[in-house]
Amino acid sequence: LNLGDGAAAAIVERLAIRDAGPAELSPTALEAWRIGLLDALGKLRDDRAAAVLEAICRSSTTDTATLTAAAAALGRLETDAAASALVELSQLPDDRGRAVRAGMGHCRRLAVVHALAEALPHQTELTSHREVARALATSANALVWRSGLVRHPDEGDELRAIAARALFDDYVTRPDAFRRALLTAILVVDHPDLASWLDARRATAEPELDVALDELARRLESNPVSRMATPER
Repeated sequence: LNLGDGAAAAIVERLAIRDAGPAELSPTALEAWRIGLLDALGKLRDDRAAAVLEAICRSSTTDTATLTAAAAALGRLETDAAASALVELSQLPDDRGRAVRAGMGHCRRLAVVHALAEALPHQTELTSHREVARALATSANALVWRSGLVRHPDEGDELRAIAARALFDDYVTRPDAFRRALLTAILVVDHPDLASWLDARRATAEPELDVALDELARRLESNPVSRMATPER
């Protein structure tokens, strides 16, 4: 994203003064305005925005959508400090912790994926479970890692393995209502070891799980993410 050298500073200024937008806005429109600013700022990946983004993440706002957008924007910096702050804030027991977990998958760092993998099996509500599964898929997205659009490529193999294993292990223990989100996330991650994990688990699977594993195997065989893989050079 290229909005010019001064774009990040201009957006930070508007966020810092809680800009009401180009005109008087309703609360809903103001929320959308700030989320749009945060999304644009995150995509610039300008480290100079770190302090403001972390401050928003640490604020007492009850606007969870804005907090998720701020966590995503901070995460896109992929710095040690950003990862550490997000992991810390994701441990909060209230809606703020949930909002941070929903956005922190954009931080493609090992510490973040470890935290998300640990959180996944503890999600008992469908929406929060889907958010964590989606965050893991975002962090370990096969197409992003194959494209090289990451700041710490050396962490890729371990990060993707942790995410894939967490999603697969959760898939084999959850009822069908939870498996839909996990299936999508597993396909996005497209880890090369998934087929062998599936075969090993199938050997001891009870009938109900065997049906779910058959569905996963079928979807893996036709996974469009695999077909889009960049050939190795």
